[in-house]
Amino acid sequence: MKALVISDRTEIIDFVTPLLKEKGFDLIHYRWIIKALDNIEEIQPDIIVLSAGEYPRHWKTLAGFVQSGIGGNDVKVYLYETSPLSEDDEKKAEDLGVISFVEGFQKDYDSKAVNKAAEKSVVIETIEKQSDISDALDEEDDEIIDERLYTNVEIAYNEPLGIIHFGTGRYYEDEKIIELESKLTNGSLLKYISLFDGNNVISFSGTVENIVDGLASIKVCEL
Repeated sequence: MKALVISDRTEIIDFVTPLLKEKGFDLIHYRWIIKALDNIEEIQPDIIVLSAGEYPRHWKTLAGFVQSGIGGNDVKVYLYETSPLSEDDEKKAEDLGVISFVEGFQKDYDSKAVNKAAEKSVVIETIEKQSDISDALDEEDDEIIDERLYTNVEIAYNEPLGIIHFGTGRYYEDEKIIELESKLTNGSLLKYISLFDGNNVISFSGTVENIVDGLASIKVCEL
């Protein structure tokens, strides 16, 4: 079994390493989350441990991206919490199937059978479009262009060469189109795409259909 630990903090590494080795895991350590994601398909870890404090935004994107299957099947993500999560983050962690390392790791691996409660499947919901135009006008980050409604999202995608990228963009749910700034090539197939709107994650494949002035349009292929 392989455990991927993503952290640059000695106290976290020193705490989780003996516990992982005691349970028979081979340890793979990365200090940078982007580098870990670049290699996650090759690593195929059984579990991933990372710190919410070190990566306050990217832990959610990683968890959603892992759920797309790129890192393997049934990969468990454990969050090392150096301070209590906010109410919103606790809810997001629950929705993404993320488990508290301190509370969940020993419980999962103290017996031969993995705790069934920790195996619940993650419900990945379709990102809801903005339904109230007046509210959208009040939001600094939300706009209406040509009367089309979109959601501002964080994006993680695996380009044809296998490199994983993070970015921000817009998702037009009615048209099943993603727009983001990118140097992708027209016609490219992106096998793994994950979007995160701050609450939910949605994953699919897509095809680059048009690039104008560095803005790429990606058509959703599978949903």
